[in-house]
Amino acid sequence: MFFIFLLVLSTIAIAGSAAYFSVYGLANTFSGVFWAVVLMGGSLEAGKLIAASYLYRYWDRTNWFLKTYMMAGVFALMALTSGGIFGYLSSGYQADVLPLKQLESQITLLEDEKVRAIQRKTDIDKQISQLPPKYVTSRLRLIKGFQAEQKLVTDRIKELDVEVLALKQKQIKTEAHIGPITYIAKAFDAPTDEATKWLIFLIIFAFDPMAVALTLAVNIALRRREEDMAEAKAQARLLNPPSQPEVKYVDREVVKEVTVEVIKEVPVEVEKIVEVPVEKIVYVTKEV
Repeated sequence: MFFIFLLVLSTIAIAGSAAYFSVYGLANTFSGVFWAVVLMGGSLEAGKLIAASYLYRYWDRTNWFLKTYMMAGVFALMALTSGGIFGYLSSGYQADVLPLKQLESQITLLEDEKVRAIQRKTDIDKQISQLPPKYVTSRLRLIKGFQAEQKLVTDRIKELDVEVLALKQKQIKTEAHIGPITYIAKAFDAPTDEATKWLIFLIIFAFDPMAVALTLAVNIALRRREEDMAEAKAQARLLNPPSQPEVKYVDREVVKEVTVEVIKEVPVEVEKIVEVPVEKIVYVTKEV
């Protein structure tokens, strides 16, 4: 179980790093819609790993069309991730090497200017030396005419030497910052940009495929663990069959039910007899 935990942790670390480099590289490439690309890239990275896990777990239960499409999608997303990683790493390299290239350009310009200044000084000396020694006055006049320019050129050459020396010292410090790739380039006798390109290719070919491979390895390890646990439970049932349940007798107390009649007095309403007076009728008989 501890190894599975390490496997899961390593998978999360590598897959998360690959996703970060890829999404950040793609977002910088399309910086106008930075957050939209971040959302899209993050969802695609998650979908890629889930699709790879699904193909492993349900390969036999999935039809060929869906399997083909999901496999093509996984490989396409791996290529997309590699492209994002390449963009991220190359942009980082360019940011590091840009000051070095600027220094190299400045040194080249100053050295070219120094070459021109030396050439101008040589031309002045050549013009002076071309005059015959017998033309002393003309020679002195020419020397005096070029004296100011010659002094200016000589001073400029000295200034250029100082500036080039300072830039080269700064260049050495900058090269120390990106020293490893410089040493690799020198070891293979290749330009720094070329060596960096192949180094980035080596990284991206090992980065995202390793994340997918570790994702599959986690699924394999978890399935094997589930199978081992199920097999262990089955063997335990065979070795230790369940025993017959014991019959327990419980003394029960019989309670006889007795019916009790409850007589309840109910008030009865008695009708009240009211005497009604009857008029007495007298009949009178008259004799004729």
